[in-house]
Amino acid sequence: MMKLDKNLLTNNKKKTSLNLLILGNADVGKSTTIGNLVYNLGNFNGSIIKSMENDSPKLGTKKTINYVRFLDKLKSDIEKGVNYETIKYKFETKNYNVTIIDSPGHRDFVKNMITGTIKADVALLIVSAKNNEFELGFRNGSTREQALLAYTIGIKYLIIGINKIDITTPCFDQERFDKIVTIVKGFLLKIGYQEKNIIFIPYLACETVNIIKNNGYNNGDKGNGDNKALSWFEGPTLTDAIDLFDKNQYLLLDKPLRIPIQDMYSIGEIGTVIVGKIESGILKKGMNLTIGPKDLKSECIYLEKENKTIKEAFPGDVIGFNINNVKIRDLRRGHMCGDSNNDPPKDTLHFDALVVSLISDRIKNGYTPVIDCHLGHIACKFDKIMQTIDRRTGKGLEFEPKEIKSGDVAVVRMIPMKPLVVESYVDYPYLGRFEIKDMNFTVGVGIIKSVVKKEKENK
Repeated sequence: MMKLDKNLLTNNKKKTSLNLLILGNADVGKSTTIGNLVYNLGNFNGSIIKSMENDSPKLGTKKTINYVRFLDKLKSDIEKGVNYETIKYKFETKNYNVTIIDSPGHRDFVKNMITGTIKADVALLIVSAKNNEFELGFRNGSTREQALLAYTIGIKYLIIGINKIDITTPCFDQERFDKIVTIVKGFLLKIGYQEKNIIFIPYLACETVNIIKNNGYNNGDKGNGDNKALSWFEGPTLTDAIDLFDKNQYLLLDKPLRIPIQDMYSIGEIGTVIVGKIESGILKKGMNLTIGPKDLKSECIYLEKENKTIKEAFPGDVIGFNINNVKIRDLRRGHMCGDSNNDPPKDTLHFDALVVSLISDRIKNGYTPVIDCHLGHIACKFDKIMQTIDRRTGKGLEFEPKEIKSGDVAVVRMIPMKPLVVESYVDYPYLGRFEIKDMNFTVGVGIIKSVVKKEKENK
């Protein structure tokens, strides 16, 4: 029986992984919120806690300072010298192992948010309930722009966290909460979000109110004497809202089989073994397989998950499987396995995509960067810039422009320079989102709207 590297096959254990993108204008309490979640629910070096305890007399008694200071210490441990880049932190809810993708709120750094968006499952958009602060961020800040870009790049489930709910007049004011909900919901529905996929949560990050549990807040001299300051709110807590996202509903069981190849092995008498994560469909022992883009024919001889023999595997499973008739030298990372009898994966002639440019130079027809799509890493040519899109409204602007510049959103036709399997985002979300790289720097992101595939030539 074949034995694979156990580290490659551990994604199926315990809780499901979830990528959470944190959005929000500057100064809405993003760092405090992230620090709170990671401090209370994360796994990290215990020495940081001891350091925080030692520093706390110097920092004062306000917890908001502690959480921000904690995040600074953790950030320093993760990556030295990082300021306005996308940073990742981790914590656990009841259902998920959550990786936070943090992005700056300043308008000048929206491009860093975009690079995180391409990998996110869910977004938390934080706004401030403070009088005038919400209005300023929504009208002149990056709040609307970030929400629209998140939707454009494919994040369809959005949590709106209304922080600083204690700094309203009166504090913890339900009317203020309802007013913000009305304004934000109207905008989100207008740009395309479905009401069932957005949820609004009032909370107080600096005091952990309605984040892990609705534990109330001792108002002291701040309010109306009601010890349960958010007693009027009957919805979920912030972490409960994350758990309400049902990642299983996005498992593509009824779609044709797609398995991007992660690793390949040649194991003694067994032969060629492939490791990959099933993105759609069901893989069964004995199934006839086609491996694109080379149209290689094979059969699933043996199937293994977590070092146990299985007869079938499902979307989300990381599996190893033995195939016949194909040598390891014919395979590459990013090749795609599929069912020979049900829409097998094919090479791409060209595809149309909605892209967001982040490059300082202007992009013209003929520009040929590398795209990272699923596990594929292939040069693709901008064959034709078809139309620019207003990233604030989503409406079309210029038809067939000569060039696009940094920050522009455009529909473009792209041609892979080498064989590549891609799919439309609508049909296969993971296989239809990509990053654009130039000299190893991310210069744009995109989602694939449609694909024209190469057909087999009749011999």
